[in-house]
Amino acid sequence: MIDVPIRIPKLVHDMLQSLLRTGKIEYEGKIIDLSPVQTITIKDKVLTFSPPAKVQATIMGVNIKTTLSSITAKDSGVHIEIDNSPVDLELKPQ
Repeated sequence: MIDVPIRIPKLVHDMLQSLLRTGKIEYEGKIIDLSPVQTITIKDKVLTFSPPAKVQATIMGVNIKTTLSSITAKDSGVHIEIDNSPVDLELKPQ
């Protein structure tokens, strides 16, 4: 077997390591916990979690602790609609 190293940004590497080791990713005080997720389905640009992933964040001074059922790829970025919350997130490249 030949191992081929691929260089990725350290931030991406650290997030991937955290996800694989703990089932969680934390970034700038926002946490997504995928450890309860049993199935991830990808269809029509939508990543769906079953059961939903747990999310926790403080946005504009409001503490949010809820679930996340799906993530959608859009032309403008990655859209994250947080379940039972008026706040949605849009991930965009810097």
